[in-house]
Amino acid sequence: MDIDESNSIITLDSSLDRLKDQFNDNKEKIRFLSLLSPTCPLWKDKGARAVHETITGKFSNAEISASIVWIPILDKDNIEEALPSVKFLSDKRFKHFYDQHKTVGQTIANSVGWNGNVAWDIYLFYAPYSKWTDKPPSPSYWMHQLTDNWATKEKYRTGADLKSELLVSIEKLLSV
Repeated sequence: MDIDESNSIITLDSSLDRLKDQFNDNKEKIRFLSLLSPTCPLWKDKGARAVHETITGKFSNAEISASIVWIPILDKDNIEEALPSVKFLSDKRFKHFYDQHKTVGQTIANSVGWNGNVAWDIYLFYAPYSKWTDKPPSPSYWMHQLTDNWATKEKYRTGADLKSELLVSIEKLLSV
């Protein structure tokens, strides 16, 4: 479903080629990838604000390519529910994707050691020149807002802690 050039959601197929191309085409930039449930209250209340205030606020001129992947995790999740957040995160550096089959979620889960699970409500940063081949590269920095037992506890951040970690991650990558 496309709403316009700057606020469109690209539907992914199982190959993930469009997401990989977006990632690799911006190799000289910091890459930010986030996998989100469109109706998750934690995302709407804390995650959206943290991402908006850091990437579109404090780092509004930084060379960052941001990919947001919307995944149907909760009962009411669908592509239409993602539209308000797409409009909120409408900075030209953001590309939005929809992963109906949760393929990205499974792929990213495997890349951070969450094998057999689906990653979501997760925020990942990749250094310039890292390349997504048959699997994504290891993130330079990452954090999540999940309370599941299988989720890495020391990477849990929410609210002010999430915003702080996003800021520190970008600052570290910009200083390299």
